[in-house]
Amino acid sequence: MKLTVLGSDGSWAGPGGAGSGYLLQRDGFNAIFDLGGGTLGRLQDHIAIAEINAIFISHVRPDHFADLYQLSIACHYRGQGPGSYRCFPRLPVRVGDDVFAYTGDGGPSDAIVSLAAAADILLSEATWLAGRGLPFHLTARQAGEHAARAGASKLCLRTSSLASTRRCRSYRRARPSTVR
Repeated sequence: MKLTVLGSDGSWAGPGGAGSGYLLQRDGFNAIFDLGGGTLGRLQDHIAIAEINAIFISHVRPDHFADLYQLSIACHYRGQGPGSYRCFPRLPVRVGDDVFAYTGDGGPSDAIVSLAAAADILLSEATWLAGRGLPFHLTARQAGEHAARAGASKLCLRTSSLASTRRCRSYRRARPSTVR
């Protein structure tokens, strides 16, 4: 299983950045998780549009789906496109024998632990470096704690443009909490 980050910025992209978007590949199967602004062009650096097998959108905020519009135009004029797409509220995805879990945006919750139970990869948002009192985003430490409780093999952090200048510190804060 291979995970490629197409973009990981939050509500607005920084210089050279793009909204939230990820390409998950295994044995010729290509799944897209979120397609935020600027990610469709980056996706085509890796695969052709016709090679998309599925698209999963975590929630309906533009920084997670803005390039769906451009994709629909490309599919219309090219007569080709993804097999399916859907909006999912925290859904683990099995690709062959591998389990991939993606939190999208969301605050601390036991639902994340259930979602990521024994996941090979947990991709978790970590908007804040430290607690900000907002219930709809995680800190890096909280993401690490959720991954440890779930027994996820690997944790990947999606930091936003709010935290992009502090990514190294975010990783350090998440690391002590992880088990593997």
